[in-house]
Amino acid sequence: MPAAPAGMGPVGAVAPNGGWTSSAAPRRLRRIMSRKKIAGVCAGFAEYFDMDVTLMRLIWVGLLLMPPNIGIIGYIVACFVLPKE
Repeated sequence: MPAAPAGMGPVGAVAPNGGWTSSAAPRRLRRIMSRKKIAGVCAGFAEYFDMDVTLMRLIWVGLLLMPPNIGIIGYIVACFVLPKE
């Protein structure tokens, strides 16, 4: 079993019920209002997937250019569905 960073439990420890446990805090998908350009959707997705905000914005622009406009539909839905930070 790999060594855990200081202050954390063992990585990939087996729970008493036989399931795997994780020492990482649960991630939440939300809109980040402090880093927003329009509605904070790209910043929220970038934080959730642990990637650069600029790269996420380029991905959304790519989705906007696709014929069925899935990017704009997804962005509008995310604006209303995702909670604010």
